[in-house]
Amino acid sequence: MPADRESPNLHALILCGGTSRRMGRDKATLDFAGEPMLARVVRRLSATIPVENILCVAANGQALPPLPSPVRIVFDRQEDCGPLEGLATGLSALADADAVFVTTCDAPLIVPEVPEFLARQLANHDAVVPRINGQLYPLTAVYQPRVASVADSRLARGERRVIDWVTELDVRYLSREELTAVDPELVSMRNCNTQEELEELLEVHAKTRKHVGR
Repeated sequence: MPADRESPNLHALILCGGTSRRMGRDKATLDFAGEPMLARVVRRLSATIPVENILCVAANGQALPPLPSPVRIVFDRQEDCGPLEGLATGLSALADADAVFVTTCDAPLIVPEVPEFLARQLANHDAVVPRINGQLYPLTAVYQPRVASVADSRLARGERRVIDWVTELDVRYLSREELTAVDPELVSMRNCNTQEELEELLEVHAKTRKHVGR
């Protein structure tokens, strides 16, 4: 897929199966401004990605909030293997996609234009990953589905760190300056693992809703 051209077959993968230990409750069903957090992420992504191209990866036995019927749901093949297992499961399920945008169910301010913007930079790279002040954001990124095999190999060796997996890939890193062109406040990279972080995002939402929408 050449750089700076729209992806004809862009999909979205939402990771939902985290243990939410610090939050103390399932973040997928957590209320955010009047709707379940996962439902909100799906709704925002569906503004630019066909809803039938959205896939959620959940933990075995996890109950998700009601979602539009075209949204697909798959479950981790192995338990307690962290987000790399969710990535491998989801990317394998989306093998026919040209590009897969990855996010998490606790990123309620995702800007709908971000997935396509990242996908336009993919070309023949394995992935497009934001790098802001030296920090990588591999769970707000775009991947070629083929990299699922690299994740599977790492998991088979008991290696579960997503950052280590990314270092094996051919990555196009995006800078803060590039990202602010589509997400001026970089809210797409913000998630919430604690009640305090949730309250902070609700405050950001209240202040920026005229820019990021409902």
